[in-house]
Amino acid sequence: MPFGVQPSLGESLVGILRLGLVLVLFLAVPVGVVSLIVGICVRRSRVIVAAIVTLLAVGFPVFHLLSDLHPIRTGVSVASAEVTFLKLPSTASDVSYWENGYFWMADFTLPEEDFLAVFPKFQFIPITDSERVELLVYGDPNQPPYRQFDRPVRKVTSGLIYETRQGNGGGFRIVYDRDASKGYFRFVAR
Repeated sequence: MPFGVQPSLGESLVGILRLGLVLVLFLAVPVGVVSLIVGICVRRSRVIVAAIVTLLAVGFPVFHLLSDLHPIRTGVSVASAEVTFLKLPSTASDVSYWENGYFWMADFTLPEEDFLAVFPKFQFIPITDSERVELLVYGDPNQPPYRQFDRPVRKVTSGLIYETRQGNGGGFRIVYDRDASKGYFRFVAR
């Protein structure tokens, strides 16, 4: 869990399994491609068929397993305890979220003091000008919020922000809107 929560043994094992599957995928595909090239050069149809079967037999199941390791969880107007990646207090209301192992997103209403208590290790800065927050639609596992186009935007002029960007494009964006008493949490792992 990327938000200061210690992962359980099961989550650690899933992470190790995922890494192992990625390594198998990155090893099996090049071996299959090399086998295919050798098969073409030798002009033996058996080698070509074996290479294609290897690619399909190893690549497809590994890809499928990787995509199922992180089931999609999403909800609209749920209890704060349902958002397991944040320790939202019971004072949080209007809680909606999305998580799939790569994207963690949540919108919630709560007092500023409680908002700051959720993120004690983050150094928020006051919003001095304005910040744009995309208003996401949650609840449908087949419609990821990050793939929705023409999302409405809220302009936050009074509040707090914490933002980091990793070199690979991942990172945090957490905004608190004082006027609406609303928190917007976005984290992308890459």
